[in-house]
Amino acid sequence: MLAQYKGIDIASMQGHVDFNKVKAAGYSFVIIKATEGSEAGSHYINPYFRESVRNAEAAGLAVHIYHFFRGISDSDARSEADWFLKNLAGINVKGYLFCDVEAKNLNPNAGTLTGFVNAFFDQLAKAGHAKLGIYSGLYFFRDRLTESALRPGLLKWIAQYNDHCDRKADIWQHRSDASVPGINGRVDENIAYTSAVASASAPAAKPANKPTSKPKPASKPSSGTYKVRPGDTLSAIAGRLGTNVQALAALNGIRNVNLIKPGQVLRLKKTNHPAKPAASGTYTVRSGDTLSAIAAKHGTTVSRLAALNGIRNPNVIRVGQVLKLSGSAAKRAGRPYHKVASGDTLWDIAQRHHTTVQQLKNKNHLSTDTIYPGQKIYL
Repeated sequence: MLAQYKGIDIASMQGHVDFNKVKAAGYSFVIIKATEGSEAGSHYINPYFRESVRNAEAAGLAVHIYHFFRGISDSDARSEADWFLKNLAGINVKGYLFCDVEAKNLNPNAGTLTGFVNAFFDQLAKAGHAKLGIYSGLYFFRDRLTESALRPGLLKWIAQYNDHCDRKADIWQHRSDASVPGINGRVDENIAYTSAVASASAPAAKPANKPTSKPKPASKPSSGTYKVRPGDTLSAIAGRLGTNVQALAALNGIRNVNLIKPGQVLRLKKTNHPAKPAASGTYTVRSGDTLSAIAAKHGTTVSRLAALNGIRNPNVIRVGQVLKLSGSAAKRAGRPYHKVASGDTLWDIAQRHHTTVQQLKNKNHLSTDTIYPGQKIYL
């Protein structure tokens, strides 16, 4: 059985916390919200952030810090990371830095959103932070992000309010209504499966080496190519050269956006040769295939292939599956849902559809019983 360590995560709503009581109640770590959005956007900082970090460390808790993500582009994601870093100034960051990715209005394309999130983490890594992690709800993480394309080495912090977690996670947020000594009101409770999260003496991230001379800013080469240098990432290259990760990956037939090597020459624009037309017919999935690689090979897009073949999750295809490469989009059966009417409660909906309130909350990633007219409650 895996070792388990109890912890909590807090934001401004918890206010002043008596961390000595939290520690005495058997909790070993806390994850504290610092910021949200960017300096030019939301410009939000938790007013209790620094106080909470200071007092939690004094109580002997392992302290980790998170940022709530609202990025709408690679450059915006880097601006959010800069805002997060600015508000970490003066704090000896010993624990992990997490990016909370759960906002419903984030980019609906999993590959695109994953690229934005990687740009955020690239900026943190560039500042010398190596201990990084991502937070999301179970269903958001599965449906709205491309896990295989996320920056390697991230801790996975997954929310699912249930008696078990339906996937492997480093930290499982299993409830949002815990009553914890030292805290007024309810709070999120977590279980960590790695001692790195529970250790209050985790070493601080090694600061980035200061270059002896200021590097020349990268400019977009007139040749239309770029030679990968040590330390480069695809998202960083895309940001410097005014393009995006998906475009670079498609142009260069890159299956895994996290795997590029020094000396590799990347094309930055299409050649003058006629574009390869989308193939007609079908393709049978082979071992090691990904939908993005198949799309690039046949001159189409992931979203087009997904629509043509009724694929709900573009990260899940199976060996031997026959994919249509052209034609009309497949009709997908929509998820059954109930549209909330005035006066409805979760209990009413559960009774009407022969389920339970807890199951409805799990499927819809609801942390409270509050619903509103017009809301879709998936069944």
